[in-house]
Amino acid sequence: KFLFSSIIKRNDAHSLIIDTWKTFRLIHKTIQINNSVANRVSQYARSSSNVDVYGFEILNENSSAYNNWQTKFSTQAVLQSTKWKQWLSENAIEGHLAHSGSHSKLRKLIYHGIPKDLRPELWYLIFGAQKKSSNSTFIELISKPTHALADIEKDLMRTFPRHSYFKNPENIEQLKKILVAYSNRKPEIGYCQSMNFIAGLLLLVVRDIECCFKILSVIIEDQLIDYFTTSMTGTLIDQSVFAELFQMKLPELYNHLLWLNFPLPLITTKWFMCMYVDCIPTESALRIFDCFAIDGSVILFQAGLAIFKLMESYLLAINDPEEVLLFVSKFAITLYDFGQILQTQKEMGFIESKQLYELRIKHRKIIKSQIEDQEKRRNLHFAKSSTQFSREEITELQKMYHEQDQQSFSDRGADFRIFKSFLLKVAPNWLKYPEAIGKIFHFIDKNRDGLVDFRELIVGLNTITNGLIKEKSKFLWTLFSNESSDSISTKSIEQMIDVLQPVFDYDKEILIEEFNKIKQEEPLEILNFEQFQTILKNSVFFKAFKIYVPPKTIDYDDEES
Repeated sequence: KFLFSSIIKRNDAHSLIIDTWKTFRLIHKTIQINNSVANRVSQYARSSSNVDVYGFEILNENSSAYNNWQTKFSTQAVLQSTKWKQWLSENAIEGHLAHSGSHSKLRKLIYHGIPKDLRPELWYLIFGAQKKSSNSTFIELISKPTHALADIEKDLMRTFPRHSYFKNPENIEQLKKILVAYSNRKPEIGYCQSMNFIAGLLLLVVRDIECCFKILSVIIEDQLIDYFTTSMTGTLIDQSVFAELFQMKLPELYNHLLWLNFPLPLITTKWFMCMYVDCIPTESALRIFDCFAIDGSVILFQAGLAIFKLMESYLLAINDPEEVLLFVSKFAITLYDFGQILQTQKEMGFIESKQLYELRIKHRKIIKSQIEDQEKRRNLHFAKSSTQFSREEITELQKMYHEQDQQSFSDRGADFRIFKSFLLKVAPNWLKYPEAIGKIFHFIDKNRDGLVDFRELIVGLNTITNGLIKEKSKFLWTLFSNESSDSISTKSIEQMIDVLQPVFDYDKEILIEEFNKIKQEEPLEILNFEQFQTILKNSVFFKAFKIYVPPKTIDYDDEES
């Protein structure tokens, strides 16, 4: 329904059906690969001895390539270990990096590889995890309840399910603690799929769960910015940037995939969000983590382009998008020699940080605009089906909402200052009862995150202006009841009649007279919610506070109806 809402011509509708169907077929094929080929491909140890040094499975057809690489790498690793130990003795002081250390020397060492036994200490140092502070201790963060718990628990058993380490319930519990702690550190992010793979690999390498938590915090908050928010803005921006770099660096392959109508993000979104974990061999993924620690997310772009360059001649000979998907998945798990990826990067030309920054600025504007347009259309549909506002009223409210100071908006809505400005713009009479505005904000902010998104806003405004009896009663009760005793006094109701007159524009004298009659019939000083709601059901109150009565549904099989 959403896709077709903008279609005008019949031919456009036909094209949309065809394109959507092709995309769904590819997505279905991706799922099949993940469940069959990628299950074989996937890296996790079975009871056989054919595993790498980290316990991940090596497929029989790849064992020869792995053994050749391992023989070559083992010799290099001894020499690298000696160099690293020397560097650590000169530059690491009580868990911190000395400022005197040469950045270029450190970078050169990292790009030649970090020895397995030194990764825990070096990752913690180079990622700068020791600088990550929090208002709560790690113990407090893992002890708090989290709204993301159900999602976390659902993915725990999906994290490297064949690896012997994650068959141990104690280790699964360790992974859970890392993810729970992070969801409590940043409740606005909570938990998102693929965080489990990053945290899982950190746990396998670092083992100390608090160190893993801090490194995960650096990755999500300082590098993969907005990757794991509800809108996934950062992911969308970087996929758009990667597509432009792909077109610049690999124009022939770009045009070929475009001709095949192959959506590149179908592959590269997982590469980026998982930092290549579960996509390429373990050691190569770890080398990406090594480079990421010193250079940040630029390595994700460089590695992706290099991998496609290595596949270019093969992909150009394939004319079926499903075969492209299958080939990429199979080829990626043979990339044991990370030096081959680095050499290809060098030949293609490294991406400068400034260039990446400028491209992100450019694509952020485009993606933000697209997200806002999509969200406006979704919100329009939601508001039409959930409120009594007309299409014109909803469009005008949307316009006013998005005209507010953008600096006070997050991806999830407006803060109290902006909400107050908006409310007084659409209903200036609330200025005559300013102390109610905070209560209105709290009433509309249903998820209690301190922000009001457009859907919360439109539903809240609908309750105020056109609410059903139950909704309107709760709203007025929120404004005038005594929270501590969960009751309302007749004096508070008289205050309500007095202060809300400019808002609802009723005849105050008639309402006071009616309320006096009610008090004479049932002389109560203090009322509970049910008694308060009964008063609002009085026809005079009903009309005064604009309580909405839905049209009666007619049963055409019933003669009386």
